[in-house]
Amino acid sequence: MARVLTARFMHETNTFSRVPTDMAMVRRRDFHLENEIPAAFRGTRSALGATFEAADKFGWTLVHPVSANPNPSGIVTDDAFEQVARVILDAVAAKGPIDGALLHLHGAMVSDGHEDAEGEFLTRLRQQLGADVPVVVTLDLHANVTQAMADNANALIAYRTYPHIDQYERAWQGAELLERAMRGEIRPKTVIARRAMLYGLDHGRTQRGPMAELIARRAITVSRTAARRWWSASAPVSAARTSAMSARR
Repeated sequence: MARVLTARFMHETNTFSRVPTDMAMVRRRDFHLENEIPAAFRGTRSALGATFEAADKFGWTLVHPVSANPNPSGIVTDDAFEQVARVILDAVAAKGPIDGALLHLHGAMVSDGHEDAEGEFLTRLRQQLGADVPVVVTLDLHANVTQAMADNANALIAYRTYPHIDQYERAWQGAELLERAMRGEIRPKTVIARRAMLYGLDHGRTQRGPMAELIARRAITVSRTAARRWWSASAPVSAARTSAMSARR
């Protein structure tokens, strides 16, 4: 029976805001630990709801240390980032060995010490898990995807809708990929393509127009992220990009 790490560690950072996102703000909204998580998310059409359904279908034992999803707000304090990251990494150490990870991140988190907070977290997780453990990550459509994120996750799967209504479907997509990777059927690897583009007056909506046409192009999984414009000029990784997951047998 595969032991799978899952966690939600999401924040859409507004670097123009003067209000820091500290641990008190993280705990204020949608914060759950360990045994609180199944009761909060089982039976819901959410990313974690899909994860529990997938665990039941595939026979996984889930390790679910934390779900943290504070409101979009200012830069995350180092203390808050380190506390949540440590809960997850400590669970890996205490409840391993881990056979795979299905994580739900935003992709636009900035902390005091890390402009690419998700990249920093995934780097630490990869170092702890090792190179051979598959890591699949769902992201918000407005993620600022970085090379560090791609290097340390086998698949980055962004929402395909704006407004966002497909978190459940994307988590199921990630779960199916993770199961295939853990069985050795595929060896996923993420690559990023950056293309120059103008931001459309439709604000990246996906029902029609250019974004709908891009999303219709298929691969094993292709995620097109529209990035988040709430980053200041001091955060240079904010740009629209495409991440694609290829797989080798």
